[in-house]
Amino acid sequence: MTSFMPEISSIFGGQALNALLEVVSAGVVITDAQGNAAYSNAVIRKILGENMDTRHWCCGAGDGLLPVLQNGVIIKDMEIRVPGEQGEYRLLVSGSPVLDAERKVIGAVYIFLDVTTSKQTEEKLREDEKIIRGFFNAMAEAIFLIDRHDTVLAVNKTVEERLSIPAEQMVGRNIYDFFPEDVSANRKKRTDAVFENGQAVCFVDERQGLYLQNCIYPIEDDNGRTVKLAISSLDITDRMQAEKILRQSKLEAEKAREHAEKLANTDYLTGLLNRRAFMQRLVGELDRSRRSGTDLGLIIADLDFFKRINDTYGHLSGDFVLQEFAAAISRVCRPYDFVGRFGGEEFIVCLPETACDQSEIIALRMCEAVRRHEIRMENHEGPIHITASFGVVSLLSAPDSSVEQLIELADASMYKAKAQGRDRVWTSCKK
Repeated sequence: MTSFMPEISSIFGGQALNALLEVVSAGVVITDAQGNAAYSNAVIRKILGENMDTRHWCCGAGDGLLPVLQNGVIIKDMEIRVPGEQGEYRLLVSGSPVLDAERKVIGAVYIFLDVTTSKQTEEKLREDEKIIRGFFNAMAEAIFLIDRHDTVLAVNKTVEERLSIPAEQMVGRNIYDFFPEDVSANRKKRTDAVFENGQAVCFVDERQGLYLQNCIYPIEDDNGRTVKLAISSLDITDRMQAEKILRQSKLEAEKAREHAEKLANTDYLTGLLNRRAFMQRLVGELDRSRRSGTDLGLIIADLDFFKRINDTYGHLSGDFVLQEFAAAISRVCRPYDFVGRFGGEEFIVCLPETACDQSEIIALRMCEAVRRHEIRMENHEGPIHITASFGVVSLLSAPDSSVEQLIELADASMYKAKAQGRDRVWTSCKK
């Protein structure tokens, strides 16, 4: 050690001083009056390496250290940056002058704390905070952060814009000061529940045509206790309106599809199944009957003397008569029967799970219903009466028949009814 070190050593004892300085966790440098490093411990040597060999060390370490030597002042926790073997170090320095008996500065003692890592961590945290704050303010949701007393801790830009209130006028106040009483009461119940059970909750509010999707998220402390809440509120009015328009469009498209399907399957005049649609259903019903071993009845009905009606009253009146005839036989049908217009004045009826004798009874009821039906038309005095001929066949009476063959059998039975004088029923079950 240099000439002034014995004076310092005398305070502690030489070997005791060395031992003490080598085991402390802080870096220690002792300089002479000119700032030359007279002593440095292992901690500071590890940090500064070769820089310890430079004269006037304190000048190289930073001009802020000079007042200790020049003016005899004490410095505390001054941050300096110095180059080291592992890069730049950030150190907190405290320094005190060493005085002789005449109170003349003969050197200085400097204590260094390496805060490089903590400072880097702080800077990283500040940078992360800026990024998070940027995201926070860029979010479309209005976001409140509140504590268990409903005090606003932070808000983002969207809240300021939506409420037209600066953040500094909201932070520290009760969150419910900024909402109508009815809204506040509802929100208060929800936030209290989240504080209690720690379960996030989302819900949609509608107010005066404005739709808001709200979510309440719990924020826990290290013990798992909910101590804060993040409340987000997103304006989804445009989305809800778009979804409403989409639903309406889908509904209209479905109605259009159903209408088109109905037009494709329906006889335009009577509203019954047209021939194509009836045949499709009949094929399916016939297959089902054969799989289940049940019977199926088929009726063909033909309006008697229809040409005479057209010639007497005109084709428009004839169309009206066909409509009335279709309605009369349809009223006799059961809910699971189905009727179609087969062509012209000829109609066909399918009776699922119905034996021949029961099919004949239904045909007789139809015949009677048509006979009793009174048709009244404009520009014609009194009602018009019509009759029809009915042919009946059943699947079990001709089990090997195809759909076309069954229809031919029913058609043949209908012509037999006409041959017998019309206004009657003829069934293939009769021998």
